[in-house]
Amino acid sequence: GGPIIDERCATNLPGVYAAGNVVHVYDLVDDVTASALRAGRYAAEYATHSAAMYGAATCGTSAVANTVPVRPGRNVRHVVPQHLHLPSLDGAPLVVEFRVREPIEEPVQARVRAGERVLVDSRLRYARPSEMIRLEIEATVAGQFAGVDGLQVDVVRGK
Repeated sequence: GGPIIDERCATNLPGVYAAGNVVHVYDLVDDVTASALRAGRYAAEYATHSAAMYGAATCGTSAVANTVPVRPGRNVRHVVPQHLHLPSLDGAPLVVEFRVREPIEEPVQARVRAGERVLVDSRLRYARPSEMIRLEIEATVAGQFAGVDGLQVDVVRGK
């Protein structure tokens, strides 16, 4: 695993951003480029507006109010981002990227849960460790993150 980042690619060090294959190994150079462009945009925003976006909050600070951890769950090896800062979710869909531990060569359900409540449930044809999975979480769903003590990403056999 690489550095722990939030939805804006910020690490636990103020003003330090991480992207691309240093965070996790991507399948395609296009995805690496998209990650780098996203981190660069937020780093420039941070440099221009300083820490006003988060106040004193940094990704690795679990005590920060309005911060929700995102954890790998059943059959998930690694998930990015690992933290969400609720005030910075800007109404755009949030993308969660992850890889599975074990291949499942039949339909699967990729889920994002808050406790027992399923927030996102996406059916996929299969899941392989060699292929990155991306789930998009709609902004309306992200509004339900307040008050949860964490999100978990699971990949299980489909029904």
